[in-house]
Amino acid sequence: MSKTQGGAETVWVGTGESWTRNSTSIGTALYKTTDGGVYQSFDKGNSFRFVPSLPVSQFYEVGYDMEWPYNVYGERQDNGTWMAPSRATGGISNGQWRNIGFGDGFHAYPDPADSDVVYAEYQGGQILRF
Repeated sequence: MSKTQGGAETVWVGTGESWTRNSTSIGTALYKTTDGGVYQSFDKGNSFRFVPSLPVSQFYEVGYDMEWPYNVYGERQDNGTWMAPSRATGGISNGQWRNIGFGDGFHAYPDPADSDVVYAEYQGGQILRF
């Protein structure tokens, strides 16, 4: 599907969904977003390359614990469960995110009695203690 807006043509390319919210073109480049990141094409979508300079992700759910500063937990499709502090001097860097689970991360449950323990749920109702 394409449309012209303000004299510029925008081409939308879907990702198998019934809507096309995940892709758009800017100039001669076509961008596609997935739960794994952003991809770019310069040949009208015949091939795409991963854009590693954009540290983006899609979380199913976001949780937190009661530490100070509190930790943030996020579960990602095909990429496990991750955690990072909620604040750090200079902001949160990619290196501060820690992988605490694998597979399709579903939920993270910090142990309220022991701040060093987190339970991470993944496929089939499996639970991992980290």
